[in-house]
Amino acid sequence: MRLKQTAPTLILPQALQGLVSAITRAQSLEELSAALQTLPEKCNMNNVVYYFAGSGKAFLNPDGFTCTTYPREWQERYYNQNYLLIDPVVQRGLHNGLPFEWRDLKIEKGTQAYSMLMEGLDYSLGNAALSIPLLGTDGSRGLFAIT
Repeated sequence: MRLKQTAPTLILPQALQGLVSAITRAQSLEELSAALQTLPEKCNMNNVVYYFAGSGKAFLNPDGFTCTTYPREWQERYYNQNYLLIDPVVQRGLHNGLPFEWRDLKIEKGTQAYSMLMEGLDYSLGNAALSIPLLGTDGSRGLFAIT
């Protein structure tokens, strides 16, 4: 007799329910940031990123609101090197409405985007990730990613 095997749950339902509640109750960017900061530990993840790009033609705004659990050193490098402009995750997320896994991105070796992603591994960003593009009713765009 074979026992039915079930896949492990990535996020426990109680943890997810609590996080969704905390996120939807947030009344400020600070409260939203605080709720998102707890996500990796509660849900057995490496990192979380929420990027609000805004609306209009200037989606790639380096001063857009970002909440992330990435190491501070990587955040500074990313900002100082203007990686936002070449980041293939951001490019796809802001121009496509469907969730995607990073492993499905087609990135040629030797490109700046490839080098940036390889460098990110040195900062323990994780190499298995899911990004979910966000679209507001006013045309604003954002991106949520977990690694």
